[in-house]
Amino acid sequence: DQLVRFAAARKKPLGIGAAIVAALAGIGGYVAWEQNKAWNEAQNLGNMRISVARWSGSNWTTLGGPLAGGTSPGAMALAPTLALDNSDLPVVAWQESPDLYLRRWDGSAWQSFAGGKVDQQGWEALLLPRSGTNPTIAFKFYTGTAADIFVRTWNGTSWTQVVSNLSA
Repeated sequence: DQLVRFAAARKKPLGIGAAIVAALAGIGGYVAWEQNKAWNEAQNLGNMRISVARWSGSNWTTLGGPLAGGTSPGAMALAPTLALDNSDLPVVAWQESPDLYLRRWDGSAWQSFAGGKVDQQGWEALLLPRSGTNPTIAFKFYTGTAADIFVRTWNGTSWTQVVSNLSA
């Protein structure tokens, strides 16, 4: 019920459709959404970021500041995907043309993995929930006219291929 109320409260004109995803944990849960930080109508240029909030059972709290991989004007952080780690803390990934980024909440701040970038051409990502202590992510990689599916997991120091070159 509270996730539905949160989503309804966030329905504001953003210049681009806002994606909202949710993950439940105990009596609460988390949501991640696209948030337009600044929209320039004259240039038709946005500055989208990903925000994450936690429902405690009685109120919403935003976790840290808005997330983005790049800092240039017009950076478009889009299509968040959200999962929980073994400690029920959120891990969020998003695409930011043309890159794919991922961060984990450690209870007080967002942490990146190897600079935060998972891939330089990854799209349509899906975080796989509770895949041990390290995140695992599946995504499409476009090679000209075709798309392949890749699955990577964090081994503690870098991203390693679990599955690659599956036809989409």
